[in-house]
Amino acid sequence: MIHEKLPQSDEFQESQSMKLDEQITAAIGAHRLWKGRLRGIVESGTSDMPTDVFRDDHHCSFGKWLYGPEIDAPSKKSAHYKACVELH
Repeated sequence: MIHEKLPQSDEFQESQSMKLDEQITAAIGAHRLWKGRLRGIVESGTSDMPTDVFRDDHHCSFGKWLYGPEIDAPSKKSAHYKACVELH
């Protein structure tokens, strides 16, 4: 279930009070929005951001959350985390 109000990038950085499952749900929803924006760029052939920004998987809200401080170091060593990074 995707939250009606998806957090913006800054909110992900400050979302430590959210449960992990809520963070994941919100991050997936925000990633959908990012992919929609990229689809629009491809379809229109124009962009208001440099190519480097949308090539780097750290710039979308999901990437900022995935690589950010909300996920602890032991979790980042898990096979599940590594699979998520690879899929992203």
